[in-house]
Amino acid sequence: MHVRLAGLYALFTSTNPSSGTSTLPPIGPDIALNGPLPTSVTRQVPSWYFGDGAAILNEILGPRAPVQMAPLDPLLESRIVDRQAGGSLGVRVDRVLTPRFAVEFGFDAARGRLAIRPASKVLATASEASFSPVWTTLLSLPTANNQTVTSDATFDDKRGHQLITTGSLLVNLLNKSTFTPYIAAGAGYITAGDDAPSVTLVGNYSFTFPATVIGLPIPPAHVNQTDTVKVQVVARNTMTWVFGGGVKYALGDRWGVRADVRDYVNRDVVRTVVSATPASASTGLGSLTFSFRQTAPLIVFGTSPLTASTLSTSVTDVQTFKGHGIVNQVNATAGIYWRF
Repeated sequence: MHVRLAGLYALFTSTNPSSGTSTLPPIGPDIALNGPLPTSVTRQVPSWYFGDGAAILNEILGPRAPVQMAPLDPLLESRIVDRQAGGSLGVRVDRVLTPRFAVEFGFDAARGRLAIRPASKVLATASEASFSPVWTTLLSLPTANNQTVTSDATFDDKRGHQLITTGSLLVNLLNKSTFTPYIAAGAGYITAGDDAPSVTLVGNYSFTFPATVIGLPIPPAHVNQTDTVKVQVVARNTMTWVFGGGVKYALGDRWGVRADVRDYVNRDVVRTVVSATPASASTGLGSLTFSFRQTAPLIVFGTSPLTASTLSTSVTDVQTFKGHGIVNQVNATAGIYWRF
């Protein structure tokens, strides 16, 4: 039996396919309004940053407006990360069956992390930057006072190592006492470790809207709503095939050095999911219904628990992208073996 305790590996690299299937969260339910207006003129949205919410804002602004909402849709409908090259540490145990064949068990902790693609950061930053000017423009009304609008983006980057467990058949191409080249083939299991990268956008607008009843002033309505979106990467566990080869060089009767290259071949298991959790601290009587353009959808700002706002429905871990294709992760190793 041979036992090899491997030190730092020279190289661990991965291909990063981009193909896949994508879909945005479905359109939210209509909001029932009192009066002659049809309910279809307004509906609930989970966020203004993507999907139907961003489309409503851009429809209100119109194609000639100096500002537009940059939706997160291209980000949600894509593989937003690449697995970087990195080192790894592991151990392999092989048992000789015949002078030509051996079976091997391997365990490797691969440190190549998932990193958010530069293009994905550009898309998220553009959406975050568009939120404030869009809402500042929409709230520039003679009757709206004390407007404040903020928008921030946070990137939780370079996360997600892997634990790789494999079993392989080794075939010695030569069987000399000091120098033994071999090939390897087998299968294994890749376990995704710790949290994967994510992008979080948080937008807030706050303003007051005075009201009157038969000419008498009443306390103004205060609208304060927060739009929170988290785009999360999910890397699932997966089976993998193993192919490779290497050499052993004996430096004594019981020990020597060993170097090889392994290719872990598996399907792409990277997913993109989105969660949106709007919150409202608005106060006042009933709701405010704004019609910024006659042909555009209405926006309802509910200022009491009895009235739903347009920004009011939530989505949790909705998958928007599922990766397809084959991933090749190549591990070039060097280490010491001990025979007993």
